[in-house]
Amino acid sequence: MDNKEEKPKTEKKGKYVVKDGEGNIISQNMPKEFEDMIDLIFQEAKEKSKKARKNGL
Repeated sequence: MDNKEEKPKTEKKGKYVVKDGEGNIISQNMPKEFEDMIDLIFQEAKEKSKKARKNGL
């Protein structure tokens, strides 16, 4: 037994690793299309929160 941490492989085409803010792995085998959708959802949420803060000040 060695104490080496296994690093997830992220270089396979169409596969990637999703981590939450604490670095925990959420999913490893989601298709690229889902990654793009998730990015868009979070991007829209960030823009909405920026507008809300701007209007609130």
